[in-house]
Amino acid sequence: MSSLLEKWLYHAEKYGLPIERIPVKFMAGEKGTSYGWPDLMVGDSALQELHGRQVTTTSQCIQLAGCMTQKQFEKVCGGSRPNWAYLKHLVGSNPKNMEVYLNRKSVWDTNQCIINTRILKELLPHVNRSDVVSIGGHSVRQLDVIKTAIAENEARLKRC
Repeated sequence: MSSLLEKWLYHAEKYGLPIERIPVKFMAGEKGTSYGWPDLMVGDSALQELHGRQVTTTSQCIQLAGCMTQKQFEKVCGGSRPNWAYLKHLVGSNPKNMEVYLNRKSVWDTNQCIINTRILKELLPHVNRSDVVSIGGHSVRQLDVIKTAIAENEARLKRC
């Protein structure tokens, strides 16, 4: 039997993105799978942690996971769920998911841009110049990734 992480990574390859809006809490009978998340990944406590950081959409989680190491992401988003590796694999292994993510991100409202920019700017002082993250199998300086994401978010804010 495969591990839970392996099941989540398989889900990332084979299925579309979870529903964009992350609920504050699940209604009776709902669970993460009701919103397209892999089984056992997202429960009420994960929803509370995300909303506590004002992260309310799947695309925000994906951007943060793409800019951060696993340890950083877990610190910012309150634990290991939603799973960092799943979020990175979700768009990295499935071109259709990447297209959907980019479309979702292109219509972010002002709050989403402000919140993710704030989180990323809070992270900057803790990143070393030599730190790298993997994007599409390539090692890239984390500072460059974060600064690019901040610039994209700020450009979106100017258009809003």
